[in-house]
Amino acid sequence: MQHKLYGLRKGKYTQDEMAKILNISRNSYINKERSKTPFNLDEMFIISKLFNKNMEDIFLPRCHQNGNKEHQKT
Repeated sequence: MQHKLYGLRKGKYTQDEMAKILNISRNSYINKERSKTPFNLDEMFIISKLFNKNMEDIFLPRCHQNGNKEHQKT
């Protein structure tokens, strides 16, 4: 998950800016981006709206996304 969020954030927002948007400390944001602590649902919603992406696209592991797509094809 951290790679997806890092890729979306890099070049657009600093970690400090993201922390301010989420109303958390910079250290808290860093830990969340590195998957050391989880984002709460409100934070995931804010991030998904900020980047105009579905929460699943950012926070769901890729293997689950592929599994769902394959399941839908059958």
